[in-house]
Amino acid sequence: MKNSFYYKIIMILCFINVWMAKDSMATNRPGDDSVYLIKSSNYSIKIIRKGFRFSILNTDRSSPLLKEDEHSGLTLLQSNIADCRPTHQKGHEALFNVTNDIGVEANVRFSLFDHYFKMSVQYSDPSIRGSIVARTKGLSPASGLAAHAG
Repeated sequence: MKNSFYYKIIMILCFINVWMAKDSMATNRPGDDSVYLIKSSNYSIKIIRKGFRFSILNTDRSSPLLKEDEHSGLTLLQSNIADCRPTHQKGHEALFNVTNDIGVEANVRFSLFDHYFKMSVQYSDPSIRGSIVARTKGLSPASGLAAHAG
């Protein structure tokens, strides 16, 4: 079986598919299933499962450009996210299914672009209406913005 022509073709196609998506996959960090990392060529988004706390990392993937909130990065109906699971990844998009403390589920989609990302949230049950709040830590002034002209 392993030496058959079709097996070799399938293995090559699988390798090409993984190789082409390697810079944008939502993956766990090695040995840690509590953190997901969505990669692009210019930045990465780190998602901590508990509370769906997310931060934006520099291209070196070690220094944060924007840090995650200390308590919760996403709340649904004023209730923190208790768990998240990646459900789909294609190109520069990743989809997560999240559940809050009171059992309400939603789908969260991250779409990564060259210099920005888009996050959309949709309740799994379309009859649910209510607040959706996404947050990170605040930003401090960049170098020079607080300097006096003179």
